[in-house]
Amino acid sequence: MEKQDKNLISRILTFLYRDPTLYSYMIHCCYSPLISVEYYVALRNEQIEGLLFKTNELKYPTIYLAGSLTAIETLLDSVHLNNKLIFRSIEDSLMPIVESKFDVRAKYRENLMVCFKETFSPMFMHKPRKLGLEDLECVSKILKKTICETRKLIEMEHQIMYGIINEQGDIVSFASTEVILPEVATIGNVFTAPAYRNRGMAKSVVSAVTQDALERSRLCNLFVRENNMSAVRVYSALGYKPKKITWWLDVGQNDGQWSGVVDQSDIPT
Repeated sequence: MEKQDKNLISRILTFLYRDPTLYSYMIHCCYSPLISVEYYVALRNEQIEGLLFKTNELKYPTIYLAGSLTAIETLLDSVHLNNKLIFRSIEDSLMPIVESKFDVRAKYRENLMVCFKETFSPMFMHKPRKLGLEDLECVSKILKKTICETRKLIEMEHQIMYGIINEQGDIVSFASTEVILPEVATIGNVFTAPAYRNRGMAKSVVSAVTQDALERSRLCNLFVRENNMSAVRVYSALGYKPKKITWWLDVGQNDGQWSGVVDQSDIPT
């Protein structure tokens, strides 16, 4: 096991591009100038067998894992990690190792769902507006980021954001991309204000983001809690299909279901 240097980045990306849909967040970390990442690599005979990424993107340090069981166990035993963590997009096969080594306070089983141009079926009950720099203040509140951070998401990463705005000028429904790659765009940050739910707004904003993203990426993906049936129904109606089970884990803390990101637990139909 060794901590990465810049010469390993291309090899790391080659390893992750074996499944860009599953590892879209990790690939994004390699490219994004906005995310501070510590990369750890498990090697065997000079071949990558496992990866551990530690990032600063959420409220607590966030851990991503990729690789074989043996390699991941070696990495988790060798890398010093905080007591309070988030493990994100963890494969089902790695769960026993993670749970045996950490104080898991909460865990959420997620569906990784995918949508291709051929399966996409947009539904517009409302007309969302594409959001940009003129909407920085409102969007930063939705994303729980500073205005400066939000500006960088728009200017440097060119993330796609759509919202439905009420008569008072407030964003009452929102969705965006979190990752934009030629191979895959990851949809997230889906939110509808409680007073506006069950009106088809989530379908409208997710349709708008997906439609734009499919012009830039081969497919779209998203991660949704398996028991969040209202959200699963929304995505299924738009043409998203389940591909794989992954997990979100709160380690050493459980002070918010999504620890600082937009809560997807009440997405309406």
